[in-house]
Amino acid sequence: MINIFRQAGPIAFLGALVAFVFAVMAHEVAHGYAAMRNGDNTAKYSGRMNFNPMNHFDLMGAMMFVIVGIGYAKPVPIDPRNFHNYKKGYFQVSIAGVLTNLVIALISAPLYYLAIKYLPDMLMFDEFIKYILMYSFVLNITLMLFNLIPIYPLDGFRLVELASRPNNKYVRFMRNNAQYTLLGFMAFMWLMPSSLNPFYLLSNLIVGGLESFWGYIILGIPM
Repeated sequence: MINIFRQAGPIAFLGALVAFVFAVMAHEVAHGYAAMRNGDNTAKYSGRMNFNPMNHFDLMGAMMFVIVGIGYAKPVPIDPRNFHNYKKGYFQVSIAGVLTNLVIALISAPLYYLAIKYLPDMLMFDEFIKYILMYSFVLNITLMLFNLIPIYPLDGFRLVELASRPNNKYVRFMRNNAQYTLLGFMAFMWLMPSSLNPFYLLSNLIVGGLESFWGYIILGIPM
């Protein structure tokens, strides 16, 4: 996990904050848009199909971002009963957020290296832009992987639930213990050493791959 307070200075923190807020809002709006495409307008009527940070703010998610380095926005309301096709709609809504984070990461990575190469000195504003782009691809990869974990109420759990038989014991356990499982998992990930943390290692592997690829393509840095 990334602890933003360990980074150098307020510009880095503000850049990370902007990248995080946009990433989680895009994730939730993508869920709402996928639901609309499948017949459910609950998110639209709830005023969540926009990029107003206050409409998506979640206190616990924001605190987790500051303390742990990863967090979440307030989930958009979805009513699967309105889907034209329940399984198709549930799958598309579940996967929409993580795919959006992946796309943002894949766009942000080359933009970051283009900014390094071409962005002129603008009295620290150029550094702010670079931090936004750098954290945009780092945090979006992290959010994508985080949301694929099969723990309620994350997207990974919803995909497992969709593929499971009715009354599955794992699904039932997760739903009955939702108030404990996610916080327990986050505490476990925070306390586990980075060298043994599979989530941290996988995230670093993907981010490192993107850095090496675009660093070589744009800056000519050997991979």
